[in-house]
Amino acid sequence: MILLQQILLASIVITGVHVTMWEGMVFRQLAVSFKRAIYGIVSFMIQGGIIDHCKAKPHTKAQKVTEYIIKPVYDCAACMASFWGSMLYYFYFHNSFSIDWIIFMFAVAGLNMIFSSLINHFANGFHD
Repeated sequence: MILLQQILLASIVITGVHVTMWEGMVFRQLAVSFKRAIYGIVSFMIQGGIIDHCKAKPHTKAQKVTEYIIKPVYDCAACMASFWGSMLYYFYFHNSFSIDWIIFMFAVAGLNMIFSSLINHFANGFHD
């Protein structure tokens, strides 16, 4: 029962972080600044030859790597379960990493998708 409570709390916290980064929300500017900073770092690493895993143009490559990094931080509710869920699981709930962690991650990701679907449904109105 404790794991279920932790899953619910983690999902609510992650959904809250995700929503506050949307356009017009309180932490949107933080999200934009973070994305710009990551893009700058990634671009620098590409120019220095540190990142060279795909054959795309440098600008496109930097965009792809930046998107890959920001999704688990704030841009994808399901993806955020991996980063934020792990932080909550280990540091807030004081759990050790075990098979429960894997169950926790998938359950939080699934619940995040349910919450996201509900939020999108209510934000777009009740259309059939």
